[in-house]
Amino acid sequence: MNRNVMDVVQLWTEYANGINGGPSIKSLERIHGSSWRSTKAVSRYFARRRPLFTAVIRRAQDDGVSEEAAARSMEIERLDKNMTLVQYC
Repeated sequence: MNRNVMDVVQLWTEYANGINGGPSIKSLERIHGSSWRSTKAVSRYFARRRPLFTAVIRRAQDDGVSEEAAARSMEIERLDKNMTLVQYC
């Protein structure tokens, strides 16, 4: 997981598609389960981000939009509330 990700859209892109040529977090979870989270630090970082992945999926379903659109909407909301990504999670 890339620790330089600073907004909801980037975080969702990493989860759904992967970034910088890496695999998506979604595919890592599907293929390897939790074993890809090789250290306690990676597991903790994933656990802190998982609620946001779930929130994007839920927002998309509730609003009847794509997950990408939901992520963009949530990023606007985060910025309007002047919150960091950590605070928003």
